[in-house]
Order: sequence, then structure tokens, then C-alpha cells
Amino acid sequence: MTAPDRSAQEAAAPRRTGCGLSTRLETGLRLEGARGDLADPAQRAVSIGYIATRWGFTHHASFTRAFHGRYHMTPTDYRHISLDAEDGP
Repeated sequence: MTAPDRSAQEAAAPRRTGCGLSTRLETGLRLEGARGDLADPAQRAVSIGYIATRWGFTHHASFTRAFHGRYHMTPTDYRHISLDAEDGP
């Protein structure tokens, strides 16, 4: 339960821990969601920038850096590899 003197905005804000664990977990979940969309054949025509924005990344460059840091490839490369595997030989 929220203390009565706290604003709704403060109550909705993500909790920050000293090591940034909450932020890292949130970013990881958003990257997983974006990765799923990039591999989805039904979303082949959706731009990578739009997918990044939909998952809460405000800058394409920061999304690409975060994605590359986690999956060791760019979102574009991941999409090509994933969709080519779906299409078969």
C-alpha cells in the first residue's frame, strides 16, 4: 500500500537499487520482447525502429547497442538469420 503523501507518479516509478538490478532486469525483459518480434514472420514488414519504440527504447542507437551487447549481433542480423531459418532452404 502506498503512503498517502506519495504522488501517483512516484508510486508508479520503477524501484532503483544500488546496483541497478531493477533496471537491468527491465531492460532484459524488453530486449526479449523485441527479439521475439524480430523473429516473428508476421512482423517481417514492421520496422526495427518501430519494434524498438514499442518495447520502450527511445533511441534506435541505444536499442542496437543493448541488443548487440546481449545477443552479440545487431537486430538486423538477428532478424535476417531468424527469418531465413523460418523460410528454410
